[in-house]
Amino acid sequence: MGRKRDTVGARRAIAFGLAGLMVLLVAAGVAAAAGGRSRPATSLVAARGVPSSVLTDVCFTDAAHGWIAGQAGYVLSTSDGGATWTKSRVLPSVNGEMDHVVAIDPDTACAVGASSQVQHPSVVMRTSDGGSSWQTQRKQAGSKAIELDGVDFVDAEHGWACGLGAQSGKGVVLATSDGGATWGRQTTPQSAWLTQICFVDLEHGWASADHSVVRTTDGGATWTKVTVIRGPDKDIEDVYFVDATHGWAVGNSGTISATTDGGATWAAQKSGVKTGLLAVCFTSAQQGWTVGEDSVVLKTADGGATWVNGR
Repeated sequence: MGRKRDTVGARRAIAFGLAGLMVLLVAAGVAAAAGGRSRPATSLVAARGVPSSVLTDVCFTDAAHGWIAGQAGYVLSTSDGGATWTKSRVLPSVNGEMDHVVAIDPDTACAVGASSQVQHPSVVMRTSDGGSSWQTQRKQAGSKAIELDGVDFVDAEHGWACGLGAQSGKGVVLATSDGGATWGRQTTPQSAWLTQICFVDLEHGWASADHSVVRTTDGGATWTKVTVIRGPDKDIEDVYFVDATHGWAVGNSGTISATTDGGATWAAQKSGVKTGLLAVCFTSAQQGWTVGEDSVVLKTADGGATWVNGR
């Protein structure tokens, strides 16, 4: 069975509140280099207008436009590179939680989460006006609900979301080819909760879960499970690819693994920390960052051969 929802957002949070000042990992011109689909972490800056509560994801399309997902059912947006943020109510319930947000273009973003931490109904929300308003694209509750935690789009129409089937207790991937108006379920071999998903084009995608990553080379028509790392407390929390061959996965106990063959095989990298790593982003096959618990920030300039303190 997957992890309880009330622990997922806290473990994957990549921003931390301190004495009313939120220190965020935000982009500074790097998202554009990554094709606008990144969750980049390039510098630590103080962001105005950000409340001191748990934030679960950040995503930029370019140096100016970005979104942050958070608890209490809101999403923040910026058009000035994070100097100021505008808070928009996405969910009517203050008990809601937006787990993940993906920026598609400066005006369009999609977010997934739950509108109640008690009943766990899953929601997919979308904005087409820079975050001023959000529309519900998918909402589900009850024993057959799918709890969604990750989402990614490669263009305005084609996207994927991942999570856990509440009834089956197995990992689930949903796909859309009409901008999220409709979603179809894809079959995966993973029995555990799928926490994050990443696509680089219409064919190549990956999702993280437990010790493994599931991968597809045909847009999700078929998925293959690959074990990334073995051992206790070695769960994979996030996976990120810069192209169809180069990717990284991070997780508990400072775990970092890399692949150069599209995820068919993985090799461990030395992070130098034992802290849980929760998110990873690369802008090229050489330049990347990973962040985690206790405000850990690591960076590499050689594809992960060496990792150093990035703060």
